Amino acid sequence: MELISSRSELLANIAQLREYLRRPGLDRDFASALIRKGRCFVIAAESGELCFAPSRFVGYRTNSRHEHIHNGTKHGSKTNGAIIVILAAPPLASEVLEEEYVKYCITLGINPNRLRRKYWDLRRDAA
Repeated sequence: MELISSRSELLANIAQLREYLRRPGLDRDFASALIRKGRCFVIAAESGELCFAPSRFVGYRTNSRHEHIHNGTKHGSKTNGAIIVILAAPPLASEVLEEEYVKYCITLGINPNRLRRKYWDLRRDAA
């Protein structure tokens, strides 16, 4: 699969993930598992709706559940690299964002893994 190369591709994948979370069944389960297992997240908000989008999903061009499941070459360091180029910044660890992530997971009924996570916060860009 090809890596994203623009902010619009990143935002399209975040929108796809949001859509999966709205659907019952396999799509929601898939998105929830990605969020639970994620290590690096792009945080975005649209119309007040928050989304913590795992870089390993949103970093591949026109990603979907089917494509992601059948992508045997998924690699977080590759997607992180693409996102770093697009956003001109590395993901950062943050206790404040970690607390927001845990609250987000609770609202979705997700029990997050105990990992050290890092974040890109696109909400700052929108301000």
